[in-house]
Amino acid sequence: MRRLALLATLGLAGGAAAAPPAPGHGAVAVEAVLEGPSLDVTLRAPLETLLGFAREPRSEAEKRAAQALLERLRHDAAMLRPDAAAGCARSGIELRSATLGLGAVPPGAAGAAELEARWRFGCTAPDRLAHVELGFVAMHPRIARVEVRTVGARGAHQQLLRRPAQRLVWPR
Repeated sequence: MRRLALLATLGLAGGAAAAPPAPGHGAVAVEAVLEGPSLDVTLRAPLETLLGFAREPRSEAEKRAAQALLERLRHDAAMLRPDAAAGCARSGIELRSATLGLGAVPPGAAGAAELEARWRFGCTAPDRLAHVELGFVAMHPRIARVEVRTVGARGAHQQLLRRPAQRLVWPR
């Protein structure tokens, strides 16, 4: 309940009014929420930034690129790595992109060609979480900046990472 009140205050809880604005060209948005042993990290990115086009894939090469992106997001542990000291193990991932045929347009997206990926982790020592490596930054050269919001026991914080930085530092 405490988490929902905090998320609602920050505009991170579900609902159309709560969705953060879509990131601009070359930018992605990351929201990381640590509540007890659960760490949820959400990436919202324009498809243009990830794939180089902002529409449904047309050519075979575009379809292969989109499929490869989805496979990397689902299976490549290097895409997102919480601090090993926290003992976090991935427990799931959810992908949404109406443009790529993965569910409805996220609330607030206004039909934008974007992708939302939400990773869930269970952590055995969440109090030891010091950082999260955002490996997807190095894998996608069009990402120029990462707009980060974190929510945890010490409140809510914002960070702006500029390429080549890819380490989300957890507030202490």
